[in-house]
Formats: sequence, structure tokens, C-alpha cells
Amino acid sequence: MTPNVLPIDDLESLFYLICFFFKGFTLPWLDDYCAQRSVREYFKLRKQKHAEYMQALLADLPQELKLLYKYIDVVNSKLACKDQKDSKIHKTPEA
Repeated sequence: MTPNVLPIDDLESLFYLICFFFKGFTLPWLDDYCAQRSVREYFKLRKQKHAEYMQALLADLPQELKLLYKYIDVVNSKLACKDQKDSKIHKTPEA
């Protein structure tokens, strides 16, 4: 399994930081975060609205930032597939 924190996480954090400054110190999900009563509710909502948030975020970004996001998304997808394969391999048989 992949470690909890990888270099791609740093790149993704940098991407969101650049977007935060580019978008005028805001991100599409910040209003929803402030409106939620709990962090659990917020993450549930964010998971449901991820595609909508990303469409709003990427809408008027320069092409270079859109390409960076695509790269991050591809790497994260590959890591998720690898984790799924690893978890199947290391799964202990049930008695």
C-alpha cells in the first residue's frame, strides 16, 4: 500500500494554493465548508459535489493549471488502483 503522504500530495496542495490566489482568495467549496455544522457533513457534501466544484474551479484557469490538475488526477487514479490491488493481495483469508 502507498504511504499516507506522497510527493503528489504536495503538488496537489500547491495547485489548490495557486488556484486560491488566482480566484481572488476563495475556492468553490469554501462557502459550503463555512455553512456546515460539522467537518463530517462537509466532507460528505464535498464528495457528492466534487465534479461540480472542480468544474467551477477549472472554468477560467490558464491552460497550464488545467494540465497540472489533469496530471495530478491521473497520478491519484493510478495510486488508487495500486492500493486496491495491494489490498486484495494482502487481504487475509477468512476462516
